[in-house]
Amino acid sequence: LLIEYRRFTLVVGPMSSGKTSMINALATMIAPNMKIATIEDTPELNLAHSHWQRFKTRKTYSITESRFDVDLNDLTILSLRYRPDYIIVGEVRGAEISALVQAASLGHGCISSFHGDSPEAALVRMTTPPMNVQLGGQLLISSFLMMNRVRGADGSVKRRALVSKETVPDGD
Repeated sequence: LLIEYRRFTLVVGPMSSGKTSMINALATMIAPNMKIATIEDTPELNLAHSHWQRFKTRKTYSITESRFDVDLNDLTILSLRYRPDYIIVGEVRGAEISALVQAASLGHGCISSFHGDSPEAALVRMTTPPMNVQLGGQLLISSFLMMNRVRGADGSVKRRALVSKETVPDGD
């Protein structure tokens, strides 16, 4: 239902916990007629959608010039011009979360991954620089999906979704 109604979903977990794989799995539930824009540093998302536009950051390899760099924030803002139904950012780490929150407030569906130990820790980290997401922006996040590595009965390491938390603003 979260995907169908274009809600903002944040996949939270430590490094190598299966966040990107979960985003790929969630993206398969997006209707085939929806327009999707993905934004990544390293292209890891692979969607089987005909209306999919991939945006990738670009770093200038110059000692003196950085004005030709294209970062996640620039691409998140640019993706709004394509009027996608869904914006998927591979991983938010900085100011690009403000552009993603703005996209969610405009009615775009949003999915992203976020490094954190828990949904609560992710919310706390969002309030500090360089993210500085205000309470109103945090309330736009509809769901947190907590991923982690767990050890199976046979001793093998598996990546699993451990917690799914829906956010419900006070008064609803």
